[in-house]
Amino acid sequence: MKLIRFGILSLALLVPVVASGADKNKIRADKEALEQIQGYIGAWKGVGRPKRNSPKGSWSEEANWSWKFNDKGATLAFTSAKGKYFKSGEIAPGKKAGTFVMTAVPAKGKGTEIYTGSVDKKRKGLVLVAKKAKAGRPAKMTMRVVAGGDRLIVLYERKLGSIYTRLGEVGYTRKGGGFAKGASGPECIVTGGKGTMAVTYGGKTYYVCCSGCKDLFDEDPKGVLADWEKAKKKRKAKKDDDDDDD
Repeated sequence: MKLIRFGILSLALLVPVVASGADKNKIRADKEALEQIQGYIGAWKGVGRPKRNSPKGSWSEEANWSWKFNDKGATLAFTSAKGKYFKSGEIAPGKKAGTFVMTAVPAKGKGTEIYTGSVDKKRKGLVLVAKKAKAGRPAKMTMRVVAGGDRLIVLYERKLGSIYTRLGEVGYTRKGGGFAKGASGPECIVTGGKGTMAVTYGGKTYYVCCSGCKDLFDEDPKGVLADWEKAKKKRKAKKDDDDDDD
């Protein structure tokens, strides 16, 4: 009986470890899927216009994008307290490779709105289409990072019959500037983006790109650093292979 109890207890202790490993694998996969749009991360101030090059009906709003990590995986989350169309939302990888799902909370009203899509290379941005759009609400969005990562352009379109027409566009400027992925400066040890927040462990200083990454680092610094070292070795190996092919 004691042996059986010991076996059950041992199995119970193993279950959280296995689940934790699965969660880390899911977070790692989600991060890789979201890397191509992580240029949104940061604080932005913007001006919206119904018509391009016309100040009539314009408005101001701000947005803050950050990584969000939990037991379900990783997402890119945003808040916009005075947003015209949305006040918050998250973008997660879709079931199909290269696709994304955005769940957003409208600025007015209740519930959420779901958008799905992928990065369109011709339009040079992430294009998301609503599963079901109400009258006067965005049916399609195109988000593009330009000007070396210091500008974010979000085009909102509504659907009239079978075509999409302009509803409004917000041109954001990054607060502080110089935040673009790939720009000179420290690297975020969680995502590989541009690091702007200092964190310390073992007497050494590292950098992360947002509060979400900081929380993940504080929770498991050894694991984050181990993954970062693996990512650096993987990038170096790929670079060496590319150099050999030249």
